[in-house]
Amino acid sequence: MEAQELKDYLLEDTERILKLLEDSGFHSFSVSSGEIRCALPDGNNGQSVSVRLEEMIPASIFSRDSYHGDLFGMLQQVREESFADVMAYIHAKFGISRKYHKQKFDLLSPLMSLYSGENAKTVKTNKLYESSILSRYIHLPHINLIQEGIDPSVIDKFRICFDPQQSRIIFPHYDWKEPDKIAGVVGRTTMDAELARKLDVPKYWNYISGYLKRLNLYGYLIGRDTIAKQRMMVIFEGEKSVLKQYTYTHGDGYSVSVGGHEISEEQIEFISKEVPTDVEIVVAFDQDVITNPVVFAPIVRQLMDLTLTKKVSVITDELGLLKSKQAPVDNYFEVWDYLLDQRITVNEIYARKLEREAEKLKERTHD
Repeated sequence: MEAQELKDYLLEDTERILKLLEDSGFHSFSVSSGEIRCALPDGNNGQSVSVRLEEMIPASIFSRDSYHGDLFGMLQQVREESFADVMAYIHAKFGISRKYHKQKFDLLSPLMSLYSGENAKTVKTNKLYESSILSRYIHLPHINLIQEGIDPSVIDKFRICFDPQQSRIIFPHYDWKEPDKIAGVVGRTTMDAELARKLDVPKYWNYISGYLKRLNLYGYLIGRDTIAKQRMMVIFEGEKSVLKQYTYTHGDGYSVSVGGHEISEEQIEFISKEVPTDVEIVVAFDQDVITNPVVFAPIVRQLMDLTLTKKVSVITDELGLLKSKQAPVDNYFEVWDYLLDQRITVNEIYARKLEREAEKLKERTHD
């Protein structure tokens, strides 16, 4: 099988992916919301590895040497084998001939799709809840957020709460289309990071089972009017970055977060259709992403789809102003203001790439 055919085969049965991971030493598995979470072979954090049950089988490692790519690449890294070796192992594991090709036209597939409720690709909306579900939590600003410089009025604006039972700061994720409707409730532990790792306590926890961040944009409806007025929408990874940007602008923020290191196809489609065409999209991901060409290049390529309707820019850190894994808003307003001012358009990035390739070709010609 070719790589994508093999991925399609693995996605037909989640147990196949679990067997590959278990064979490779991964452990402490949990499966929910179209995602497998587990621990590294030499780790004990059951949330440090993510494998999403989607077409490309995206995979990420969030601890130590981070990885963001697909399942095959992650197996290469952990097993310390070549791509060819990993492909050979998977074929042998399931007794698949390397010459086998999946039937292109499956007459039963439309019928079977009616029964594939577990298939993450069929999910197009999140289940929505009334905001009254937040009544079980304490609606007060937590000291951790205050110490990070986030204004209490911003905390109140986003209805941030606290769960004393689980000792987690609660971030309600309001739906991107329905005002006052909640799609997700994400809790971030207040426990010291080192202690949480030793006790195997996940940093984040989804209180609503089945919530898919890829089908939402945190904070979009809260800032929609300001986004249109400022003609700019900044996309961060995490919720706290949005709160800090709102603090810098005295409550009139124009940012959202995608809740991870990637922008989903659904989010790209939503931005293309719902955000006004004169609004510039600025991607402001964390230091470990924007300084890693292997991780950042696919994101930039993906953003090319948006350049057809909007100006799209990315924030880089060419001067090394950010510390490891910092978000662009984590290192004081002056640094954020400078990084935002120095943003580069996606078209400019491609123009620079073409110039470098032309120079290399010129050098080869002279040689």
